[in-house]
Amino acid sequence: MKSKPNQAVKALRTIIQHTQSQFAAMVGTTRDAVASWECGRNRLSRKFAARIFHCTGAWPEDLVKGRRTPRPVGNNRPYERSDFESFQAGDASSANAMRFTRAGSSALEVLLFAACKPGLGRLRNRMPAVYESFLGWCDQTCEEFKLRKQVDEVLAQRKIRDRRIVTWGDCRRQNGVMQRILKECYGFEDNKRMADAEELTLEFETSPAWVPGCDMGGGDRTTRGLSFAVGDLLTMARRADERSKRKPAVRKLTRRGCESVRLGA
Repeated sequence: MKSKPNQAVKALRTIIQHTQSQFAAMVGTTRDAVASWECGRNRLSRKFAARIFHCTGAWPEDLVKGRRTPRPVGNNRPYERSDFESFQAGDASSANAMRFTRAGSSALEVLLFAACKPGLGRLRNRMPAVYESFLGWCDQTCEEFKLRKQVDEVLAQRKIRDRRIVTWGDCRRQNGVMQRILKECYGFEDNKRMADAEELTLEFETSPAWVPGCDMGGGDRTTRGLSFAVGDLLTMARRADERSKRKPAVRKLTRRGCESVRLGA
């Protein structure tokens, strides 16, 4: 049955001067969902009322009821744009991001350890599935909140200096994706005068790609051989594509886990 139009959501969105698409990206949903709340096609859930509250400071109970202009938390007056500006100013900081990171990582740690323990009956290790659920949430959150551009900006600030100690034979045995990575990223060019067993050092500076479950930090790395973690391989393949401006070398690569991948062994 169709519910009543949610006047509170529409009034709040108008006050903060957001389009339906902007409002949707702010709370992690779709433009159609926002439109459905405002016209009464769907009721605003308490889950999304809580999200809106944490983004704006508008009282969630007023949002759920949807009967009037919402009040700012702690006040009995109508919500104003200045409430939104002051509420937003207090949250968007690196210090708060670090605080939430510590709190969130602590919760994830507890969940993973709890999932290792036996459950009811014959229920056993749920940890791999719980972790997979977390990785899926990372991708889903990035998509729902339209964060991809900002994610790439954060990752671009994290520099990786990758140094590989390899033999000429290691490089010559590569083909396909790895051959392009060696050429476009590390600048490898074969020298027929060098024996297969002779060593050389390859170096490349880049930034990590968005691969939940793999190391997305920066720093200096020195590795012997051409063994890559999945996340590193995907990063290098993308950088090779950017440099060569060809079709993607890796159309589909399983991102789950950080197992090492050795090519051309």
